[in-house]
Amino acid sequence: MSFQTYLMPNTSQPDVVSTCVNHPEQNLPCTTTGSVTMASRSRHTGGVQVLMGDGAVRFISDNIHLGTWRGLSTSQGSEVIGEF
Repeated sequence: MSFQTYLMPNTSQPDVVSTCVNHPEQNLPCTTTGSVTMASRSRHTGGVQVLMGDGAVRFISDNIHLGTWRGLSTSQGSEVIGEF
């Protein structure tokens, strides 16, 4: 399972999953078409549990600022992240 930080946690917007297309003439088993957007979702009230890169697990509120949420997903973006 994977997710992206393009959308807010537990957003009401639907996930968009690409379609797998077989291309045997190109010696490719499958390529994807379209964009993929998968939000972080949880049944926890008010937020999601997130595994950080250092192995820590944190509860992230659905109300987190979108810029902060996106900044948490990068490793070399030089964003300054405050308390979340």
